[in-house]
Amino acid sequence: MNEFKRLHKISILSEFLRLIRRLVIPIIISYIIGQSTTQISINPELRKIIILACLLLSLIYGLYRWITFRYQVYDQEIQIQKGLFIKNNTYISKDNIKSINISKALIPRMFGLVQLIVKCEGTEDNEPEIKLVALSKHEALRIEHELFHTQLSSKYEIDSSSSKLLNRRALLLTALTSNSLLPTFITISVFYYQFDSQLNKKIGIPVFNSIPSTPIIVIILWSLVLLIVVWALSVIRTMLRFGNFKVFINKNKIHIQKGLFEKKELIIDKNDFRAIRIEENVFKQPFGLACIYIESSGGESNKRNVSTVLHPLIKKHKIENFLKSISLPYPALIKVNSLPKQSRFRYILRKLLIGVVISLILIYISKLFWVISVPVLFLFFFYGNLQYKDAGYGIHDNLFLLKKRFLNKNTLIFIKDHIESISFYQSYFQKKKELHSISLIILSNLSKKKFKLIDTSKSNELTIHKWYKKRK
Repeated sequence: MNEFKRLHKISILSEFLRLIRRLVIPIIISYIIGQSTTQISINPELRKIIILACLLLSLIYGLYRWITFRYQVYDQEIQIQKGLFIKNNTYISKDNIKSINISKALIPRMFGLVQLIVKCEGTEDNEPEIKLVALSKHEALRIEHELFHTQLSSKYEIDSSSSKLLNRRALLLTALTSNSLLPTFITISVFYYQFDSQLNKKIGIPVFNSIPSTPIIVIILWSLVLLIVVWALSVIRTMLRFGNFKVFINKNKIHIQKGLFEKKELIIDKNDFRAIRIEENVFKQPFGLACIYIESSGGESNKRNVSTVLHPLIKKHKIENFLKSISLPYPALIKVNSLPKQSRFRYILRKLLIGVVISLILIYISKLFWVISVPVLFLFFFYGNLQYKDAGYGIHDNLFLLKKRFLNKNTLIFIKDHIESISFYQSYFQKKKELHSISLIILSNLSKKKFKLIDTSKSNELTIHKWYKKRK
């Protein structure tokens, strides 16, 4: 491999579709503005011309990327060459490459191709990875062999004897208890707000401006319909994401495969682990279920601060055995230090203030909402007390355990040698009650990630500090 090579021509289509996904939101906004009844409007013909121009430019850019993007692999580095008039040569040393992942993206897979992702510590444009979006499987294996000197074989397979498979029942339960309900609801609410006048005229859905004069039973019924639609979309999204989910163990590496249509594979070295996060959302917790995430210095994608799903659905009593099976720590018998009693009032007060603001906003929208102001205040009182009860920390050998709740209950396990720093800070009001807050920083997905525990006892600062100082 001593000469420059281009990607497969299918990469033109992949790049075209990638740009189209980025243009979807601007195109929708353009359509919304055109449909608006306000004075701002765009001529329908002009709008079509703009959309066609965007599609044509995306196709031209995909062709340009294919022509100008070339790569070359040596024994100790990979060279990427980009640009037509201004040549940009990027050299990435083998020592800076953290991992090489071969995945089956939807478009390349249709033509028997794979996508090669080279994860590294950084390039000139500050991207944590390089994507070769369309290669033959044999070519991808050759690159991996040149850089990592791995055994060259005809198939990219690993031993599946230790795999953990998510069956159909577990996949459906994962989708039904997914916490993607809230972002899906917000997205649909935004579009509903933009189209509310058209919806009211065509099918009689109550709009925001008509809420004060709309019967409360109509509002409740349409809210239930919206909730069912949102839940269905959330279930479909989760099933597409975690279909065919598998976890393979291969020596010191963990292979995670997922995706119903677009299959993805992630390979993580156990030495890159920084923390384990066990999340129990409001849907999973009543059934004793949880989701396991890992924080690593590599990560799942080029998006920063993104946690990697290690297991999307697992019974709480099976977590310890699962983590032990892949040689990851889980201190089941660690003593958890709960928050002091004087912290309870602060947690409840902060949430009650939020409840008061929300109640006032609802009453301002419609006086009919005063009947739910008391339940709202009680709900936030209960939420504040729940946050207080679920928070705490513990120390066990070289592990630091932190428990907290925002909406979901999280249990985090940190390895001492991978904690970048521990900070203690105290406000004026905390000082009166002899409280302080703890902040831990780790390196996750090539960026810093901070975790906080608020209103802990000030007397424990010395104990934590001594524990942290005794590092390898």
